[in-house]
Amino acid sequence: TVQIYGGVVALPWALKPVVGLLSDMVPVCGYKKAPYMLLSSVAGAIAFAAVGLLPASVLPVEAIVVCFVFQMLQLSTNDILAEACYAERIQRSPEVGP
Repeated sequence: TVQIYGGVVALPWALKPVVGLLSDMVPVCGYKKAPYMLLSSVAGAIAFAAVGLLPASVLPVEAIVVCFVFQMLQLSTNDILAEACYAERIQRSPEVGP
């Protein structure tokens, strides 16, 4: 079961292309990336707080795994969307790129 939990926790990293497509295809109030980054950061912060502040007796293993999924979702979402922002800026001004 530990391997299953590990696979579930790693799932957000495998879904990075889906997050990138979703953010480009479904803008929120005209913004493509910032709302998704903000939403995932809020969810991740709540998950970090839950794991860090609640006693182990209150959180069953499944709840901890869900918190870890939201933590990884925050990291993977912000990773892919920040990289997309870099790519867009480099395309606009290629002379200052790498």
